[in-house]
Amino acid sequence: MNKDELNDGRVTFYYSREERLKRASKPVRDINNQVTPQKKGLFRTLTATKPLTFLFISIITICAAFLIMSRFLNAEGVRVIGNNTITVSVIGAGENSYITVKKTVRQKSGQGGNTGIGYAGPVDIAVSVSGEGNPIHAERLYFGPEQEEIFRIIAPFRGKKLIILMEAGAERIYFTISSE
Repeated sequence: MNKDELNDGRVTFYYSREERLKRASKPVRDINNQVTPQKKGLFRTLTATKPLTFLFISIITICAAFLIMSRFLNAEGVRVIGNNTITVSVIGAGENSYITVKKTVRQKSGQGGNTGIGYAGPVDIAVSVSGEGNPIHAERLYFGPEQEEIFRIIAPFRGKKLIILMEAGAERIYFTISSE
């Protein structure tokens, strides 16, 4: 026995942490060793554990799916005609339907043709309420060479769903739009 264990029959209390850790087992000493922590970053925080890594990958996958779907699926009221992107919205008020047509020239052509040149000229528009035997309203718009144009049409009827036919030169597009 050494001096510390046998202290003339008296119990010795150590108040120093270092003295207590000298008598502790190896795992306890390892826990109390000062380890320099790794630098925390956003990526390490998001992927610190397996559940967090799985959650991070799931969120990235969902975001990528939304981007792909929004790029390749046609949204209601958005079509392409003559290298122009056409966005149509309908607001019903009273007995009328107010139709807004926004034309934007696309930057890239779909088939590698001219870039930045959209159709300019007359565009015929026919509007009808969904169903047979309903009235039809027709108008003619003129697309100019501007990058972006907005046209407004008032149809003298109102419906929950409107069918819109647009014809520019030899191209035709159809819309079925819900009224707001």
